[in-house]
Amino acid sequence: MRQHPAAPWSEVLRGANLPRAAAPSGQVVVLSAHPDDEVLGVGAWLAGRAGHPVRFVVATDGERSHPDSPTLTPDQLRTVRRAELAEALAVLGHERPDVTHLGLRDAALPQDEAPLRDRLTTLLADAALVVAPFEDDGHADHDVVGRVAREV
Repeated sequence: MRQHPAAPWSEVLRGANLPRAAAPSGQVVVLSAHPDDEVLGVGAWLAGRAGHPVRFVVATDGERSHPDSPTLTPDQLRTVRRAELAEALAVLGHERPDVTHLGLRDAALPQDEAPLRDRLTTLLADAALVVAPFEDDGHADHDVVGRVAREV
């Protein structure tokens, strides 16, 4: 996994020409590669959107986040990660969140880019605002979701 050291982040972001989000008047979609990315990335913003509809689209279930776990299999981890996401969103004020789990393979989104693009093309068609990972994050799954979101 490629990582940007802390010091150059401001330089990387300054040259990224990222769009600025205005107060959305239509459908808001928050994309993430794994359950928890949206909470870690824009949790404070999501708390401010409590009471406003937000659609969440999660590409994978993060089942490979702990490959050597002695307590949870990847299938068990899928279930845990989905439940944790629902609980975290509730804490942020999204009690009954509209979540679409795409179920693509964790740590394999570069290989699953075509099905991701197909699904996002449909899911983002009516979105007024799409919040997605930075496409040069340094994590391959995050990078693909960010790049495909920008392209779609």
